[in-house]
Amino acid sequence: MLRFHYLALALLIALMPPAISHAAKAPASAPATANDVLEYLNHSIDWYHRIEAVDPAQAHSQELLLRANVCDNAKQVVKLGLQFARAEAAMLDDAGAAGATSTTTNASVKGGANLSQLAAKAAARVQSLQTQIAQLETNLQSAAATSQPALSQQRDRLTAQLNLAKAQQEVLTQYAGFVAAAQSGDSTTLSAKIDALARSVPEVDADNSSAAKVSDDNSASNSDESGNILSIFRDLFTMNGRMSELSGLVSESGRLAEENEKFRGPIRAQIMDALHRADQLAAATQPADASEQRAQLEALTARFKQLSAAGVPLGEQRVMLDSAKQNLANWKSSIARHSTRLLRELLMRVAVLVGIIFVIVIGAAWSKRATMRYVHDPRRRRQLLVVRRIVVAAIVSFLIIISVVSEFGSIATFAGLITAGIAVALQTVILSGVAYFFFIGRFGVRVGDRVTISNITGDVIEVGVFRLYLMELSGKPDLHPTGRIVVFSNSVLFQPQAFYKQLPGAEYTWHEITFTLSPDTDYRVAQNRLLAAVESIVNQYHDALISQHESATRRLQIQLDAPKTQARLRFVDAGLELVIRYPVELKRTAEIDDQVTRKLLETVNEEPKLKLVAASTPSLQPAA
Repeated sequence: MLRFHYLALALLIALMPPAISHAAKAPASAPATANDVLEYLNHSIDWYHRIEAVDPAQAHSQELLLRANVCDNAKQVVKLGLQFARAEAAMLDDAGAAGATSTTTNASVKGGANLSQLAAKAAARVQSLQTQIAQLETNLQSAAATSQPALSQQRDRLTAQLNLAKAQQEVLTQYAGFVAAAQSGDSTTLSAKIDALARSVPEVDADNSSAAKVSDDNSASNSDESGNILSIFRDLFTMNGRMSELSGLVSESGRLAEENEKFRGPIRAQIMDALHRADQLAAATQPADASEQRAQLEALTARFKQLSAAGVPLGEQRVMLDSAKQNLANWKSSIARHSTRLLRELLMRVAVLVGIIFVIVIGAAWSKRATMRYVHDPRRRRQLLVVRRIVVAAIVSFLIIISVVSEFGSIATFAGLITAGIAVALQTVILSGVAYFFFIGRFGVRVGDRVTISNITGDVIEVGVFRLYLMELSGKPDLHPTGRIVVFSNSVLFQPQAFYKQLPGAEYTWHEITFTLSPDTDYRVAQNRLLAAVESIVNQYHDALISQHESATRRLQIQLDAPKTQARLRFVDAGLELVIRYPVELKRTAEIDDQVTRKLLETVNEEPKLKLVAASTPSLQPAA
């Protein structure tokens, strides 16, 4: 009896929660079911796997030690959980609660019971028929010849009934088994499920020391040296994610501790009940009840052993959960301190980088002011400003790159990846940037030039690093602004479509006017009079044309024919066709064409020998 009280006292101490007063006031929970045990064990194993999955990379020695302690605590929690689950399964088996918990309705349970009863009746009928047939076989061997036919007929009849009964028994047995499986949801026993879960954590039963784990982690961990800005960013994001993960694990540890308390409550209540029963048995000292009292005490002792097998692992598991929770909190605090230190270092490096870039920007602004003040040629000034932007962008990019990467190999890898990405994704932008240097070259495009791109004619109003801006011109025969700006990528210079540009220094173009003369017209008089009329207008700006021609000749360094009015005759079906081709200043095309038209009309009206074909009308258009 004294030994029994010592066992009860030790068990109560093992099951007592950390806050004794709080536990004494907590109400007892309902008895655990098989599903409750499996759910708790699943929760414990999932919590253990999540702890094992925390990445130890980039961890420091203190974090590695804390992680080893947490992993060891989690492994002990799962090991003790398996011990508790197996002991609880044994108690449920003894209590007649083995198997899965039924979740079906009362009607379904009743239907399954009826099927089982029918299957049992069919089995009893099969057994009865088999007994009768065996008895008839015995009677046939000892019966007279006259009675054997009747016995044979009776045997055949019973055999047919036996075959039918066996078929009924087979169908009812299969259907009853299907219904029972559907009602329980699973035919696997609780112990088998626990063993299956245990096989998912085979390392729990292995005897691996924490010191070896720490050594392995230390050998696999990276050095404590802080790298470049990019690596610091990466470490900060990694640590932030790890702290969030550890916060979730701390919360999971608290929930596991609450579930642990729910299981310990009923066991504690059963221990107290058994203790009261033992005290009652000890108070009964009548000799007549000695044998019965001994049997009851032995039953209580066996019950205490079952409760201790389930309760002691729960108590130890609670201690491990508290220890794991504390270690997780310490681990999170250590990461937070390291993250704060890295953040300070990152801010310092970013501040230094921003300061250097600020100095570069100030220098670039000073160089821009100097260019605007001392360089008077607009074209040269624009080129210097573009070069300034490129140089500043290159220096800033280089500073950012060397701040992001720390080794030459890393720089080469980074540059290779960036180059490959730019070559694939920014092909048009690269071509536009390269084309810009052709545009600003000796024979490039300048503001005010007239160009034709993809059948669109316009005057250049800006040449950007990546884009070309045109003022669209339209109209026949004279061009005039449409009020729209056309934007082209500089990469059009490398496209198959033709790119038309005015001759450098030549601000003129060619127009032509066509007359159809009757066959009896004196072509010499017509040509001289009409050509003289056009030349009288062209001579008004002839000096400007000659100046532009000389400028274009000097720039191109080739010999060009001087612009002058020309006349050509050719035969057509209606008579003679006279074409007069003359130069026109780009900025005055409409005005000059108007003057030429008026002068030609006056000439035709004044000269009676100029006979035009009646069905034809003179046409004036840009020369092809």
